[in-house]
Amino acid sequence: MYINVTTKAIEMAKSEHRAAHTYGTTQYEELQEVRKAYPGFKVVIKERKRIDRLKGLNEAYMAKYIKDHDDEQQTIWKEFCELRGTDESGKKKELSGAASFGELRMWFLSRFPEIEDMSASVDAILAKARKERAEKRAKAKEAISALTLV
Repeated sequence: MYINVTTKAIEMAKSEHRAAHTYGTTQYEELQEVRKAYPGFKVVIKERKRIDRLKGLNEAYMAKYIKDHDDEQQTIWKEFCELRGTDESGKKKELSGAASFGELRMWFLSRFPEIEDMSASVDAILAKARKERAEKRAKAKEAISALTLV
């Protein structure tokens, strides 16, 4: 939850907002406290931007990876060049069709699934870190509320 004073809004993630609809949850309690502190503010749901873990995956990266991991007959490299509409040296062929970048990327990831597995491991590490952070925040909040009750 974020209090945006300039726009007079209480910004919440979609999941946080959904949880705040259930009476008695910590999100519900937090929202009620914030509403008391900022009575004229409106609640706004902020969509989380989708992070592309394969952002650096471009044609140059694909070409280098294929050259490093291809067989002796260079079958994958030949397929790659055919999809790009080039010959094996990289020059454009006249009157040849070419796949879009999205199609080329899809083909590359189907040929080399370990590339996606690399990003999946990053996602797993970040999910674990987020969970640990949320647990620490909950413990700190409990400690603060225990002190205020004394």
